[in-house]
Amino acid sequence: MAMFDCAVTLNSGEGTREDVAESLCKIGIEQPTVFLSAAYTFLMQYSKLTGQNRAFVLSTVNRVLEHNQTPEDLDEQQALLIINLATQEMTLSKESDDWPQAACNVLVTLAKRSRFVGHVMEALLQKFPPGQNSSPHRYIVLTLANIAEHNAVGFVPFLTDILSRVISVLPHIKTDIYRYAWAHALRAFCESVREYASVSNITKTEYNDNCIGVDSFDNDEKSGNQICGEPKIVQKNYADQMELAYDPVFSWLSAKDVKVRAEAANCIGELCLMISPKRLIDEMRKLVPMFLNLHRKINTEQHLVTQGLCRFLESACADESCPLDAYLEDILNALFPLVYSVAEQTVASNISMRNQSEAFRCFHVAG
Repeated sequence: MAMFDCAVTLNSGEGTREDVAESLCKIGIEQPTVFLSAAYTFLMQYSKLTGQNRAFVLSTVNRVLEHNQTPEDLDEQQALLIINLATQEMTLSKESDDWPQAACNVLVTLAKRSRFVGHVMEALLQKFPPGQNSSPHRYIVLTLANIAEHNAVGFVPFLTDILSRVISVLPHIKTDIYRYAWAHALRAFCESVREYASVSNITKTEYNDNCIGVDSFDNDEKSGNQICGEPKIVQKNYADQMELAYDPVFSWLSAKDVKVRAEAANCIGELCLMISPKRLIDEMRKLVPMFLNLHRKINTEQHLVTQGLCRFLESACADESCPLDAYLEDILNALFPLVYSVAEQTVASNISMRNQSEAFRCFHVAG
């Protein structure tokens, strides 16, 4: 604990603080049990530490946990202490600080492991009880999204339960910062379902056999998810819940914040792959003008709209009864300037290149 004391007394700009962090990491990798116990005790004892200093300790913990061998050396009880600590730190923090992000990183690092993903999910869901109308802490939402992105096989068995809690919350989200978080999260949830569907049943079975702490969700649901190997079947399992999420997210397309509108458009594209073909056909008259209007008006985040449009095209082209032909010319005409232009090979043009890549994908899907 003396080294933690030393580190938090140094200014964040001093190289010496990073030297102390490096030393702490080396100790943590060599003696993870001792290190994690000391970090836990330090944060619990010094409740008045600044957010910046708490973020420093949590970041050091995360660097140790990221080492390949460290999670294997953790026993279940110590893992639970770290998970509960990080969850508490995240939800008590001011949302503008690095503090909640550091706690989020700790949880995501542990959730990448089959041994701990169940415990992490349970800790997060305790902060998001069913039946409430208000959103949980924004970083609870973002952490769920990050876990979905990094460990689809561990995340998806919890998704039905998560969505049952989300649906009642979405109509009550009024601030743009939370709308962005939920649009991002729902997009990640949809992507995780598709990734989960692409993983073989053998892999899922082996993975869940190694999981700890997943007994709290319904065994029938778990088994059902494991045996559904066909992507369309897996996605159909979530169609009803995703359709309930669709309308609130669609309303966010008129948000004041450009980033929210772009992320919502991207999310809508992913939702199109999840909802029923009939619902997609019913929505097309509104969807296509919406995508084209946003694509024309949004510049800095246009690649997100293009990506959402591509997902919409994937879902529409997958259904022969979908009347896409009436809209296809307008869509491709809007995308053609992106395909025709050649972005400069600079760091500043990375987003333009991503936008162009998504536009090429749209033409490939439509072709």
